[in-house]
Amino acid sequence: MRRALPIVVALTVLVTVLVIAASSQRVTVFAVQTEVTPEGEVIRTPKLTSVANLRREQAAAGPRVELDHSVHEFGRLDPLTTHEHTFVIRNRGELPLELTEGPTTCKCTLASLPQRVVPPGGKTGVVVRWNTGRDLEYDHSATIYTNDPRRKVIDLEIKGTVAALFRCVPERLVFTRIAPGESATSTAIVYSQVWEDMELEPIVPDLDGLGCTIEEVDPADKQALDARAARQLRITLPSTLPEGYFITSLRLRGRPAGGTEEQAAECELTIDGKMIRRLSVYGPEIDVHGRVDLGRLRQGQSAHVRLLLKLRDEQRSLPVQQIDVTPSFARARIEPYKVDGPGDLGLYYLHIDIPADAPPFRLPPDQYGMLRVSFDHPRVPQLELPLDLTISPREGG
Repeated sequence: MRRALPIVVALTVLVTVLVIAASSQRVTVFAVQTEVTPEGEVIRTPKLTSVANLRREQAAAGPRVELDHSVHEFGRLDPLTTHEHTFVIRNRGELPLELTEGPTTCKCTLASLPQRVVPPGGKTGVVVRWNTGRDLEYDHSATIYTNDPRRKVIDLEIKGTVAALFRCVPERLVFTRIAPGESATSTAIVYSQVWEDMELEPIVPDLDGLGCTIEEVDPADKQALDARAARQLRITLPSTLPEGYFITSLRLRGRPAGGTEEQAAECELTIDGKMIRRLSVYGPEIDVHGRVDLGRLRQGQSAHVRLLLKLRDEQRSLPVQQIDVTPSFARARIEPYKVDGPGDLGLYYLHIDIPADAPPFRLPPDQYGMLRVSFDHPRVPQLELPLDLTISPREGG
């Protein structure tokens, strides 16, 4: 009977494998439990179990990854410097742990994977090397693949901050509303968290009349930036800027005091804003492009639009010399805005009328009528406003 035991055991193992491959986790199957007595005798005992339990047991008996840490925070480092860190991977399982190199992000490399198979109870070190670059925030990773079914992928992350070599704060100066004929001033700071002192090359603005002076920075601002070297830039816009939006930039170049050309660095300060119009037009009928919507009318209907004009100039008088309107049947006039109390606010009403006897009128797409007003004013010679209007024929006409 004992001689037949190995045959029965072998058949039991074969049946167990077949049942596992063909059954769900709810099916009860036979497995073989192996024990070794102190005398060295091997005893194999069939037992009932489930597929789920069997898989858990197999996983527990396999390789098992354990890391001291998977994220290394390096604090703050100088820019454009190379560093490395060793991550320790342990195998807490009962079978060998296999490691394979995976992808890395652009500034991270797997410098060393000396041991690709880690025995049970063993450990290995994975060296990750990186270059800090110039960005102030650093967060990159390297990937390791394993044969541990519970952790097939290990992401080793490197993160921290990078000291500013040469930067400008803010990187953009916005001048929201500059009155005509007036200048405007704002400040920015160029600084380094690396250089003990700095030299700035002469700054040549792209915008005519733009002024830039270099000043000593407030110690509190320097401390807030954790800067070793810093300078303040005072930016002054000219009073002769044309109306409307503008944008320009200052390319700044600095180096450590007494440094070489190879040590120089650059940053850019963007300057933009809007010089508001000397003569502005307001009203619900005018859009952001300055077009006046006179409506969609039926022949026989009239229309009236009243807009407000605001003159920003030391000479508030706005004498009208001539008014031309297309289509010719439209009428326009300008009159002062009546206010109670002393003072001239430089406000006027612009009235545009479409008479009831106007003929049908329609312009091709993307074409408009036009209102032109000529003034006897030294700085506001003319006002032009596109007009949008449609007059449909009478029904049955």
